[in-house]
Amino acid sequence: MGKRYFCEYCQRGFQDNLTARNKHLKSSIHIKNKQLWYHQFRDTQSLYNDALRKKPCQSYLATGVCQFGNHCNYRHLSDQELYNLKQSIENEPLLSNEEILAKWFVQRKSTEDLKKEERETIDDETSYLKVPPNLKPFGLLPPSLQPPPYICCLTTCFNEWG
Repeated sequence: MGKRYFCEYCQRGFQDNLTARNKHLKSSIHIKNKQLWYHQFRDTQSLYNDALRKKPCQSYLATGVCQFGNHCNYRHLSDQELYNLKQSIENEPLLSNEEILAKWFVQRKSTEDLKKEERETIDDETSYLKVPPNLKPFGLLPPSLQPPPYICCLTTCFNEWG
């Protein structure tokens, strides 16, 4: 059957070969789904600016439902929702790049401190569960590469395999 490729944006799988993948990546549905995915992470200022550029969707305002959903070319925000969005933008504190970085460093430091405390609570008997010293400089590993927590190993029953 061969390898399969699964597109996270489209929630669709297909055979993994160069022509099928390129055809899918260049399709209008994939491009629209990818665009919708990244649009959900936009800041409120860009959402407000986009809403001002679009005309209101008459179908959505009349019935509360639009047949095009997220693909509609018109806005689905009422005037009251636009006003609330504008108020939230005005109430947001403006942070400089240095302040944003400082906030990020504080959050990262606190997560590293929590991880350090967790590591200190593990007994020496569980040294086989610890991260090897040569991997520690890599910092934040993805979850699939991190060792399981000690508590997880205590509660898991290994009587049956497969």
